[in-house]
Amino acid sequence: MAFLGKARKEDLIILARELGEEVTPDLKIIDLRNLIVASTNYEMEFVKELLNTVISQRTEEAEQRKLELEIEERRKREEREFELEKLKLQNESFNSAGNGSSRPKIDFLSMIPKFDQVNNDISLYLILFERQAQAADVPKEFWASHLLSLLPYEIAQLVAREDVGISRDFEKVKSLLLKRYKLTAEKFRQLFSKHCKSPTATWKDFAYEVRNYFHGWISGLDISTFDQLKELIIVDQIKRRVPPEVREHYIDEWSELNNVEKLTSKLDDYDAVRTKRDFHTSTPRKGAENRAHPTLKQKRYPEQSPKFLENPKPEKKKIDQP
Repeated sequence: MAFLGKARKEDLIILARELGEEVTPDLKIIDLRNLIVASTNYEMEFVKELLNTVISQRTEEAEQRKLELEIEERRKREEREFELEKLKLQNESFNSAGNGSSRPKIDFLSMIPKFDQVNNDISLYLILFERQAQAADVPKEFWASHLLSLLPYEIAQLVAREDVGISRDFEKVKSLLLKRYKLTAEKFRQLFSKHCKSPTATWKDFAYEVRNYFHGWISGLDISTFDQLKELIIVDQIKRRVPPEVREHYIDEWSELNNVEKLTSKLDDYDAVRTKRDFHTSTPRKGAENRAHPTLKQKRYPEQSPKFLENPKPEKKKIDQP
């Protein structure tokens, strides 16, 4: 029972409760020890292993909490460092030689909403950012620092981890963001086909958005000639008429089928296989109808109904008169 004396009070409390004993807050270590030993469920080897399990769980939980605290502290430290770096870059831009651009920069930042990773497309957002920066006459060497202030913390951290030469170069930051967060060609196609005008937007804004979705679609597929564009439009029209079950059959390669000949060949192959399968399913096997409905001859019935002779009436005997 000496092993009980090496345990912490919190471990003994858990151990006593595991043995089915009622524990009150005022119990001391010696009281807990006596309570455990006097338990009807006490068996030394079993209790010893159970105590080791309790201690092991407590140790693991303590290590986990310590790790979580370290991660949280590191995250806060990185966030503080990032904010300091962002302020440093902004101060450098605001203190640049008198080009009269300080005031426009403040208005420039207020005109652009923060990037929403769920609902915004990074390529469109960067185009909007560039247009607003140019309209506000912001020097390009300060674009990167302003852009970082508009990005969510997680995305900004991705940029901040790069070399200083990259994180301060707008074109390199732009390339990094497009490579990581740009939508696929198929997603651009869906946006181009289904995008609706916002009630607060003008028709010029809507046209601008649709044009960029279209550009993202064709650029994602490396469409550079009129013939390629014509092929893509024809393929898209064909795909719109394909039944859902056929589209589901080719789901893994559907977005890559952008050639008319290749697409139609696969669709015809699918129809041919389905037609052949349906034909075999609906055609009865040879002789099946004979087995299912045997004819009169096959059962060897006589052609005519047999005639049965009627029993002759017995003749009445004449009785001689005397």
